[in-house]
Amino acid sequence: MNKNGYSMRSVFSLFSSDLAIDLGTANTLVYAKGKGIVVNEPSIVAINKNTGEVVAVGREAKEMLGRTPGNVVAIKPMKDGVIADFKVTEKMLTHFIQKAHNRRVLVHPRIVIGVPSEITPVEKRAVQDSAYRARASEVYLVEQAMAAAIGAGLPIEEPSGNMVVDIGGGSTELIVGAGRSVAFSVSLQAGVVRQSERHLKHDPPRVDELDALGADVTSLIEREVPQAQRHGVAQAIAVGGTATSCAAIDQALDPYDARRVHGYRLELSTLKLLLARLASMDLAERRALRGLHPDRAPTVVAGVVILIRVLEAFELDAFEASEHDILRGVALRTAGVG
Repeated sequence: MNKNGYSMRSVFSLFSSDLAIDLGTANTLVYAKGKGIVVNEPSIVAINKNTGEVVAVGREAKEMLGRTPGNVVAIKPMKDGVIADFKVTEKMLTHFIQKAHNRRVLVHPRIVIGVPSEITPVEKRAVQDSAYRARASEVYLVEQAMAAAIGAGLPIEEPSGNMVVDIGGGSTELIVGAGRSVAFSVSLQAGVVRQSERHLKHDPPRVDELDALGADVTSLIEREVPQAQRHGVAQAIAVGGTATSCAAIDQALDPYDARRVHGYRLELSTLKLLLARLASMDLAERRALRGLHPDRAPTVVAGVVILIRVLEAFELDAFEASEHDILRGVALRTAGVG
């Protein structure tokens, strides 16, 4: 067993205090053994500039954006799936770990954290150090792509290529399995927050903005994934908020029903019609849309564009939505199920 997370079969086998964390650009999720997801909040921290003290974390801090007094600043410590602010990330992790354990300050859990597949050794060390300073007793890392594949139930033991698409806030993870191994995985610097901020300047977004966003994603795929590998994919399973939102919107689910979302298949043609519909709405209209969680309204358009361009690049005509996302995969991978 090592601290890099490549031999972790027993990490979740003993103690209920152990946690799996999906440390995302937009949101951080925490999974506790036997309880499921116990924290799902924005990756934002409000700090008092004069004292350095934490004023609020997560959902409460997000609500303060644009309304904070002059001495309070709201910080997003994650950028493109990696740590951009070491100290603030440590404070955020400390808060979420304590919240996961009902504020018990003496708990020192073992923690498994999902990280982008192309994270550098320096960035890995930053993630581990932040978790240790947040009072973790042991820290293990697992690639988000592999965790997403296992969490989605990707049949990597089959000979044909099966791909998981995990669209996050800062990056999009693609993993293709074949045989009993991973054929390849790649982390594209094209997440919903990143692409929304870069390209979508108007509300509703303009056609030229959507085209520029799509061209950016296609260019990244063509640069990072050789054509021969793109042609070897047989089916796509999409996890995360974009995929489940598309499935829920298409069925007009209100309230949200995970059983009807998981395994739901959407054709590429249907996805393009959905994009046209979403892109014609302003933010207020998207927030009121049945099947779409209001928190996803600002970035769902970018997510659908990314998903469309991924399917087109791999010459796929549909995708299947999966409710079993990266956190479940982290837990399974760590327990040695994968």
